[in-house]
Amino acid sequence: MRKLTVSINSTVNGVVTGPPTGDETEWKWGSAPVAESLEAFLASLADVDAILVGRATYEDLVRKWPNFKQSGQADTTSRLAEKINTTRKIIVSGEPLADLAWGRFEPVTQLTGDDLQTQIKRLKRSAGGEIMTFGSPTLVQSLINAKLVDEFQLIIHPTVVHEGRRLFDNLVGRTHLQLIGVNTFDNGAMRVTYAVKRR
Repeated sequence: MRKLTVSINSTVNGVVTGPPTGDETEWKWGSAPVAESLEAFLASLADVDAILVGRATYEDLVRKWPNFKQSGQADTTSRLAEKINTTRKIIVSGEPLADLAWGRFEPVTQLTGDDLQTQIKRLKRSAGGEIMTFGSPTLVQSLINAKLVDEFQLIIHPTVVHEGRRLFDNLVGRTHLQLIGVNTFDNGAMRVTYAVKRR
């Protein structure tokens, strides 16, 4: 079974979207990433060969990464762009989407219809490496409720806000976690990694 990991930015009080009055995918609460945090994130992608996202996150990512201009140096951001752009990307959407281009790279594929949980279970049972979900809080909540998440990587920023959507709302039952790693960064953020405990 392929591992499915959720990687998401969060405030200390669990807000994972931008202000609801604007583009919620513009996550403005956090401190700017430092080189060490980008390196840690890139390292977490080493065994990932499929990126699973919701529609809004796809629309946000496709504006940024396919058009990233390489600096000519193998810096962290350039290597991260290369990894994201060349890894298979799958959008989960209740309705079929027509244009799923990703610049000059392989187009995004999609899972759609009334049996999305079944399709994601089938994806997890297929051959391949790890699967990672970026952002996409609505999708993540559905994955948690379907007991399809194996690991959380929460990038927690030293900020508390009063508006925005929280990751762990709209959940059913309990999810038990086991702490497997903590990384702290110079900007005050930390990445906390939890494995989901199956009972």
